[in-house]
Amino acid sequence: MEWTFDRYGWRLETALSIDDLEIIVKKALIEEPFGFPSQINVDEVLQEKLGVKRPAYRIIGACHPPSADIVTLADPAIGLFLPCNVVVREIIGGGSEVAMIDVTMMMQMVNMPELKEVAEDIDGRMTRSRQAILFAL
Repeated sequence: MEWTFDRYGWRLETALSIDDLEIIVKKALIEEPFGFPSQINVDEVLQEKLGVKRPAYRIIGACHPPSADIVTLADPAIGLFLPCNVVVREIIGGGSEVAMIDVTMMMQMVNMPELKEVAEDIDGRMTRSRQAILFAL
């Protein structure tokens, strides 16, 4: 089992249920220390608003407040990229997947060299979170 990179970030499939995976993911992020100011259960929204049934799909908004403070002071519009999104989703046929945004790729779009240090710090925190998730599995 290993993380793979795609166009948006890092992905890892597991045999775990989405609920068990979400616990592991949040625990790993809390250690870095991210908080979760938002979570969207996309499947529930689609069921409620459109009447469609989809596999469980959750977007967890992970926020590191000291970093958010720095970047939003540097550029208030950067909030469009916050928080760092992490997706946990149920895989049809069994198992689940976690996907984590690649902060370095995201910051290339911002193109603000003065934020390079904070972006590298957050990237390191996300990398350590990915390692902790893999270790917990």
